[in-house]
Amino acid sequence: MLSFIKKQLQHHTPSVIGVDQSYAVLLPLVDIEGQLHILYEVRVNHISQPGDVSFPGGKVEPGETSAEAALRETEEELGIPANHIQLLGEIDQIISGSHLIQCFVGKIALKDYQNYRLNEEVARIFIQPLDYFQTHPPQYHELVMAPTLADDFPYHLIQGGKDYPFHKRVRQVPFYQLNEHQAVLWGFTAELTQHFVDIIT
Repeated sequence: MLSFIKKQLQHHTPSVIGVDQSYAVLLPLVDIEGQLHILYEVRVNHISQPGDVSFPGGKVEPGETSAEAALRETEEELGIPANHIQLLGEIDQIISGSHLIQCFVGKIALKDYQNYRLNEEVARIFIQPLDYFQTHPPQYHELVMAPTLADDFPYHLIQGGKDYPFHKRVRQVPFYQLNEHQAVLWGFTAELTQHFVDIIT
């Protein structure tokens, strides 16, 4: 039996329990007259996270790598072919519920960002100088997330029943107010931005 267990484990690739969908986004860099900028999208109001500022990205489809998904989604949302994007690397990942979010950093060769062909998910785009984030740290606000249990949850099967001390997740969420763009970065987009800046600073 032990030899069978060992064989099974040797052929098993570990993954994150509970993650059933992977997403990939691109943190796009644009060089404007020798100064690097980060490009952001503003989502239209009739899709999920309406009006939020985000990076181009979406689900990783079967048969493609996460990097390929980030490039494909960028082409779909901004009309930028993959061969016009220089992938520079990947930063750390985010796990949210059952979703894994991977973020790749890439430099876009096309500088005339005003003429990008936006699809129906993108209301507008804007750029912000990279060095702005190196000199303007975000403000942090506390977000408490507690589990919501179904009415038929079997409290009688757990120690303490309804008084069981379920874990509450407390997160410090970064916010960047970009008033010149009438935009606010917060949540995952702000976290990835801040993490990227921390890596290169």
